[in-house]
Amino acid sequence: MFHAEETVSKVCTCGGGTMRPKFRYVEDSAKGQTGPHAGSAGFLASLVTYGNSTLRNKDILKDSRDADYARATFDKILMDTFGYLPE
Repeated sequence: MFHAEETVSKVCTCGGGTMRPKFRYVEDSAKGQTGPHAGSAGFLASLVTYGNSTLRNKDILKDSRDADYARATFDKILMDTFGYLPE
């Protein structure tokens, strides 16, 4: 989330809660160091990659079966709207 503090504040307000006075970004990977997502990018690296529209979808579907499944299954209009329609 590029606007995490604002988003969390709105979610808290909507749910009847309040945010802590000091917002803190977690810079390390939220995925941890074990399991299938070990070594995933942290906040700053993700911001650089996903904040750039030309890099955002690079290598996102490395396995051609994933792209085939996405094309056959997902709502094409919705995927296109959010820029995820596989080539």
